[in-house]
Amino acid sequence: MRELLRRAWYVIRRRRFEAELEEELAIHREMKERDLAEAGLDSGEAVRASQRAFGSAALAHDRAREVWVWPWLQDIAQDLRFAARLLGRDRRFTLAAVVALSLGIGANTTIFTFINTALFKDLPFDEPRRLVALGTMDARGPLPDAPGPRRNGVSYRDFQDWRAATRAFVGLAADTGSTMNLSDEDRAPERFRGAYVSANTFDLVRVRPMLGRGLLPDDETASALPVLILGHDVWRNRYGGDPAVVGRTVRVNDVPSTVVGVMPDGFRFPMTAEVWQPLSLLPGLAAATRDARGHRGPHVRRFCAVAERRIRSRSVRVESVIRGRPSGHSRRS
Repeated sequence: MRELLRRAWYVIRRRRFEAELEEELAIHREMKERDLAEAGLDSGEAVRASQRAFGSAALAHDRAREVWVWPWLQDIAQDLRFAARLLGRDRRFTLAAVVALSLGIGANTTIFTFINTALFKDLPFDEPRRLVALGTMDARGPLPDAPGPRRNGVSYRDFQDWRAATRAFVGLAADTGSTMNLSDEDRAPERFRGAYVSANTFDLVRVRPMLGRGLLPDDETASALPVLILGHDVWRNRYGGDPAVVGRTVRVNDVPSTVVGVMPDGFRFPMTAEVWQPLSLLPGLAAATRDARGHRGPHVRRFCAVAERRIRSRSVRVESVIRGRPSGHSRRS
């Protein structure tokens, strides 16, 4: 380690060491010339004899530098200095190179982050390999301008049938994203990315609120009062991290709702949702049709419009947990 620091110090203080090396070599040549002159040679012959004795001055410099710094490290330092001089000389080229490198690094980082999250990194839940997503596919095949299978959402009635009939899963939970506007008497309205979720969603992903409670089956009944669960960032930024917000009435899309819980820091589900309400509060849910492809009858138009937006954004999903562990699965710590 000491050797590495000594050689690195030479690279930093290169000019000073070069000057000292040149001075030391000059002293040795003068001493050699003096000895030769005292031996009887004239001054010119003594100089030439001294040069023959020491050999090439450049070679002597290189051999002396090898004592202080590795040749490859010195070459790298010289290349970097040369590149810096070229970049400083042509500023337009430098600007273009910096922009190109920035775009390339940014694109590579974005692609790596997406692929790592989508393909390699587990979901941030307990036993993520037991979580699966269920959906439906249109038997009519892909759209002309969209290759691949035509994926649809799941109608609420189908979800109820699946949940009642399933035997392979511990449970099924449905969600659909939506924009939610929060307003209070003493705060300006704010728009957040939210989701309507079935009451068992948080239990299936095994995430409990840090304050208050989660959703209960009674919250999904027709007679239940509207309730709301806040994400940690919303609770901290909008309400200053006040624990007393639990039990407070907040208007969600102009509908009074009671805050019943606050989720832990970093939890967002699905995707970027940070406020949640029971699925039963989704507008038009009571008039939902079984066909999620977009019927436009007068009683189901609003629900189907929501479903069509969900189809395009791939946000209508049914999350489920497989009963039992697959072979070779190990619990995450």
